[in-house]
Amino acid sequence: MRSLMLVLLLTVPAAAWDFRNHRAVVELACEYAGHTTRLWLENALLAHPDPLARTTSLAAVWPDVDRPNWPESGSWHYINLPLAAPDFPPERLPHPGPEGQVVWALDSWRHAAAVDPEHRAEALAYLLHLVGDAHQPLHACTYFSSSFPLGDAGGSQQPVSCPPWHNLHAVWDSAGLPVETTTEEVVALMRSHAPPPQTAWDPVAWVRESHALAIQYGYPEGRLPVLDEAYLARVRSVSLDRLHAAAFRLARVLHDLGPEADVPF
Repeated sequence: MRSLMLVLLLTVPAAAWDFRNHRAVVELACEYAGHTTRLWLENALLAHPDPLARTTSLAAVWPDVDRPNWPESGSWHYINLPLAAPDFPPERLPHPGPEGQVVWALDSWRHAAAVDPEHRAEALAYLLHLVGDAHQPLHACTYFSSSFPLGDAGGSQQPVSCPPWHNLHAVWDSAGLPVETTTEEVVALMRSHAPPPQTAWDPVAWVRESHALAIQYGYPEGRLPVLDEAYLARVRSVSLDRLHAAAFRLARVLHDLGPEADVPF
């Protein structure tokens, strides 16, 4: 079974951000971080207890692959910041605490990567993945309405008739890109979008940005979107901005943990 998983990881470019987008974030982040930091990261990942996470490409997606073996890790990939439909009473909105969600997980794994050599490889794999997740707008928003009084789970409960996607969350996970788009092509598209000015460690700010973008573009005017070409074009543009932001900020995270931490980034 594990050998089959390895084959799938290496050969499926966009089946499941999806696998190609997570890999694109890590690839561009390693370019920004530089050769020394990349070599340090690659060597650190060789100590990972799971062979499915011992390269940067595999580690980028390992937290999703391993989730069935660690069910409690599922909530580490998102934060359910609420968005209410115009007709939904604001007093019925929940107020999620930080524990068990992506901000908490990022802070926890960054600390582990810095101070716990025994678990550094696992911590780095989670950082490679979760920095990307924090920048996906629908990983920081759940929509409440009369049809979804408990929230729509970041759009994953919103069915759409827009092949190849079956729900709204999947549209955003794919960055609205065709399934045949490769990781290399995603990296090239990311480079056409300017990186953000802020690179310091601030996952709270990252998810607030994502939430604001989900409100503005994911559910425009607080309503369920119409998946026409104009909406999909906005998904692509916003998503490529966020992927580039994730790569740029992940590079800073890796630099500050690695052997060149005392060198200005």
